[in-house]
Amino acid sequence: MTRPTLPSIESLDLDTLMAQAERIAVERYDGHFTLMRFTTGWKCMHGTPNVDEDGRIEVSALPTFGSAREALASFICADKVSAAS
Repeated sequence: MTRPTLPSIESLDLDTLMAQAERIAVERYDGHFTLMRFTTGWKCMHGTPNVDEDGRIEVSALPTFGSAREALASFICADKVSAAS
């Protein structure tokens, strides 16, 4: 029996990516994840960033993406990698 082919993450729409990110947040991060839009692009992280200086440094160190889709896809892929380790 062959397994059905799953869609690649690049083919998923924004609503599906948001739903997956929410599921990951609920299962692994007490329901928290943050999607942020800056002048330079989009960032996504688990948890809620602090707004103090250390939090700003943490957020600035996150990779920046050209779209919300790309930021969410990176968040989901990073979670799959960390879950596999």
